[in-house]
Amino acid sequence: MAAGIAHEINNPLAFVISNFDPLDHYVEMLISMVDLHEQLIQSINEIEQPVNQKLTQSIQSFKQTRDIDFVTEDIKALVHDSKEGLLRVRDIINDLGSYSRKESLENQPINLSEVTKETVRMLKYELSDDVEVQLAIDSDIQITSHKGFIQQIIANLVKNAIQAHATSEKQTQQKIIKVSVEEKAEFVLMNVSDNAGGIAEKSRKHVFDPFFTTKDVGKGTGMGLSVCSNLAKKIHGTLALSPVDESSELDTTFTLTLPKQVGVE
Repeated sequence: MAAGIAHEINNPLAFVISNFDPLDHYVEMLISMVDLHEQLIQSINEIEQPVNQKLTQSIQSFKQTRDIDFVTEDIKALVHDSKEGLLRVRDIINDLGSYSRKESLENQPINLSEVTKETVRMLKYELSDDVEVQLAIDSDIQITSHKGFIQQIIANLVKNAIQAHATSEKQTQQKIIKVSVEEKAEFVLMNVSDNAGGIAEKSRKHVFDPFFTTKDVGKGTGMGLSVCSNLAKKIHGTLALSPVDESSELDTTFTLTLPKQVGVE
């Protein structure tokens, strides 16, 4: 397990660290380019026409030989990839913390409807414009449980749906993530569904296995669903991958079942 953890952490760290060499080089080039522009502006202010022409030629030559157009685009990609790598390290550490956490677990009365909406709102910055989040939540559902654990489960499930849409080859008119919460007599049902193409039959029985992932190498830790299942058990609930409903446009649904009065193991 320690080897697997080290491998998962090393992957994002490696590409973040590798990004900094070209970033340093790009920054030096951009600073040089700015210096040339400042010299040109100064010469314009001093009305030195021959100097202006020479500096303009120097700027154009520098821009072409150093491929500044490429640098300005690539630097954005490097910053984005570095951020993604650091976020993955953060998620891995958070996931490990949920396994090893020893502190007392505090239950409290919570409005499950509000907690669900709040968690989904926090993830909106990760959504692309072509993905629609649909909420179907009974109002004012009150339970006693561990708010942080429930939020972590919902967040992981929604993030998985977002990532499934980002990598899906399925052609669909509207990409949908649906979050529903339904109250029963003794328990509540929380469903997170998407229409990103579904999970292959051979993978369905392994989705809760630690380090199992269907994502490309370097794109997933394989710990998210395992952590969610573990957290659900701690609050006397269950997390399951629901059978495919052929009559629905949604092809993947994870269902969290929670008792209304919850103790923590």
